[in-house]
Amino acid sequence: MASGQFIYSDDTGQRQLLMDPPDDVCQSISGAGAAANMTDMPVLFYGKAGCGGDPIFVMLPRSILPVIPFESLKFSRML
Repeated sequence: MASGQFIYSDDTGQRQLLMDPPDDVCQSISGAGAAANMTDMPVLFYGKAGCGGDPIFVMLPRSILPVIPFESLKFSRML
């Protein structure tokens, strides 16, 4: 389990919080814009639902960045 908070903007622009998200579990959430990965694991963003295909963006732990539009994500130590 990733330890910490992940804050992102959903499709409506609302800020959302994931606390201690599970490892290697695809989460079918979508969004874009500012994100803060305050967990101890990288987060992989996918352009397709269900984490299909290759990640379109990787956000390292303890970083704050703008994120391109995504359809799903997962936290994983396997890059």
